Amino acid sequence: MSMLLIKKYSRLENVTLIMFTAFLFFSTLFCNVTKVNNLFHLSCGLLLLSLLFRGQLYRDAQQDRVTLRGLGLIALMAVYFALSNIWGGDAGETISTLTHGVYLIIFTLLGSLALQNISRHTLMVAAIAGVTVLSVFTIATDASKVIYLRKVSEFNPGPDNVIDLAGYCAIAIMLSMIIARERRRVGYLLLAVIPAVMLVMTQSRGPLLALVLVMLATLRWRRSTPRAMGFAVLLALLAALLLIFTPVGDLLLMRFESLSNESGLRLSIWHHVLAEVGLRPWLGLGFNHELNFINYDGTHISTAHSVYLGTLYKGGVIGLALLALLLGYGLLCALRAFRAGYRLEAAIYLFMLLFIASQGMFMISNPRETWILFWLPLAVVFSAGSRAAPG
Repeated sequence: MSMLLIKKYSRLENVTLIMFTAFLFFSTLFCNVTKVNNLFHLSCGLLLLSLLFRGQLYRDAQQDRVTLRGLGLIALMAVYFALSNIWGGDAGETISTLTHGVYLIIFTLLGSLALQNISRHTLMVAAIAGVTVLSVFTIATDASKVIYLRKVSEFNPGPDNVIDLAGYCAIAIMLSMIIARERRRVGYLLLAVIPAVMLVMTQSRGPLLALVLVMLATLRWRRSTPRAMGFAVLLALLAALLLIFTPVGDLLLMRFESLSNESGLRLSIWHHVLAEVGLRPWLGLGFNHELNFINYDGTHISTAHSVYLGTLYKGGVIGLALLALLLGYGLLCALRAFRAGYRLEAAIYLFMLLFIASQGMFMISNPRETWILFWLPLAVVFSAGSRAAPG
């Protein structure tokens, strides 16, 4: 318990961060479960009380200009999409959408503040542990289904598709690397082994390629210590054994060979989305308007397979511009973090930008997988940008 407590904070403030850490663990394991969400509601209430008493947590938030500016952009976007319910024909949902926005602001604020404190590794380990437990459960119960059908069972507590699960694993891998860097112990990379195995088993090209690209782009490549080289060789050997002596290798190769066919399916979905956006290009079709059509291959489509296009669909050009403003600010934070040596934090953010280009629909919601795949990376880059800020 002492690892979770921060001396400069009051008991109330420490309990707030402990509840938030517990929520992060369980939310990676159980996707959109009411009892888990109650942990977040509890941490929200405790945070508001902490801010009301104007203790150290309040002062930390007040001084964190980087995060506060980002929260302002989130608030602006949330208000706009709440108002979009009016012209979308569902004005009764305006307050509900605003509530989602408030929750996201609190989640991002708590995440950023927690990741700037000495207990930030505890928060990271909680997220990694949740993904690891989910991966072990999925391997134990759904290994064949994941490998051959690229699906998970209905009773699986995590995301309902393997692409989001792969995104979870990629983020867990990078968080493990951050801990190893800051603790100066290569052994912490062992935390990434099970998520890495799960990532390969999903055969999800997008997350795998995005992870490789951001690692190549952001890591500082220099001569490694013998111990680091030993771990790298061990991980490479384990990956080779997994690919050679299991069906995963052949299936992954087939997945890449079928890329051209599946790209055609995505392009047809995006073409349909743009055609519907053309009906109301500036304001979009509204926050609650759902995509619903049958694709040319007979598949029922309810997602844009791109958060960027999903945002354009719901909020039009104005909504997409607000998202671009938020993400552009995040890029500035990532650049500042990169220059200050927080390269992996920048990598997590860049991974998110690539991931949402071909996956998902929208990011304003109640607690679910988008909170881990979109809002957590945003909190990570805000915290890194704040730590890298002069003064």
